[in-house]
Amino acid sequence: MNEALVTETLTLLCASALGIALVSRFGLPAMLGYLLAGVVVGPFSLGVVAASDGAHFLAELGLILLMFMVGLEFSWTEMWAARRAVFVAGSLQVAISTTCAALVAHALGLSWPTAVLVGGATAMCSTGIALKQLQDQGELARPHGRVAAGILLFQDVATLPFLVVIDSGSATGSIEFLPALRQLVVAALNLGGLLWLGRPVLRFVLGWISKRKSVDLFLLSALLLALGTAYVAKRVGAAPTVGAFLAGVAVGESDLRHRVAAQLRPFRDMLLGLFFVTVGMQVDPRTMASAPLQAALWLALFVLAKPVMALLAMRIARYGMVDSVRAAVVLAHASELTLLILTQAMNAALLPAHPAQAMLVAAALSMGFAPAIIQHNRALAVRILRLRAPLQGRTFPRQ
Repeated sequence: MNEALVTETLTLLCASALGIALVSRFGLPAMLGYLLAGVVVGPFSLGVVAASDGAHFLAELGLILLMFMVGLEFSWTEMWAARRAVFVAGSLQVAISTTCAALVAHALGLSWPTAVLVGGATAMCSTGIALKQLQDQGELARPHGRVAAGILLFQDVATLPFLVVIDSGSATGSIEFLPALRQLVVAALNLGGLLWLGRPVLRFVLGWISKRKSVDLFLLSALLLALGTAYVAKRVGAAPTVGAFLAGVAVGESDLRHRVAAQLRPFRDMLLGLFFVTVGMQVDPRTMASAPLQAALWLALFVLAKPVMALLAMRIARYGMVDSVRAAVVLAHASELTLLILTQAMNAALLPAHPAQAMLVAAALSMGFAPAIIQHNRALAVRILRLRAPLQGRTFPRQ
């Protein structure tokens, strides 16, 4: 038995359990517990655990399963039914947020290509946190819930080009958008063609496996599909996460989507938790203590400025003021995809560690605040509208 590996595993498990127990007392997402565990036991704090290749490999598997599950929730039918929210409001929100955040990042000294990557990371919001909270409150089917869900759906898809840019620049340590665009097109055609041609076969095979009524066989087949497609994507020149997403899309249109999601969710949650731990291990508390204003700036950008940009996008898309304000409040946070883009860019030497750490901390804090902000979206919207102008005797709609 490898005692060092066992000790490292037990340390991470204990730290994660204690971190989740702590944040759960305050009603905060478990993700913050994992991040806190990584910060405490990581090389910049207690130094109990070093960032090993094994841990990073398992974290990569978590990211692949995350993007596969994102693909499972993707539906062309649903996108077209909510086309104004997805394609108009969603694209405007990503474009405006990316542009404004890129201007801030460039003003802080980052090159324009890196600043655009940072802007893209800033534009993303957590689909899991937002939709779960809206569903718990019974607001997912209401107008502000539907437009927020449409924007979140577009954000999930908009993540893919940024991941391709990072993957193409990882070999040279620099970002060149034209080669990245060429790689995206070639990989999309190759992998998309394979999945389109193989989709009937894929559904037939999964259907046949489902009829065997073997839970183990179905689970192994779903894992093989997610990880195998990621491997094929890497071989044809695309990011593994992009391949996993497209595989999820292929399965997502079938009747087996919910069963596949249910089988893979425990593995995704466990491995994604390890990803959050590795993110926390990259945060240096001493660096943050020496430059707290930069983290505060990014936190303000996530929680205060981004909702304003989202509101502008929805008003351009001709949504009502009340629904736009409430949806903008729902989107006042960062995302797991934000952490994914930032850490991938940092590991590829495309983003300097000092600004990346400030953004990681700010993104994590905004996600911690998100459930409470979404829960009180109506009250916050009332206050915002009253600050904007008198309500002229009208009462706020009870939605």
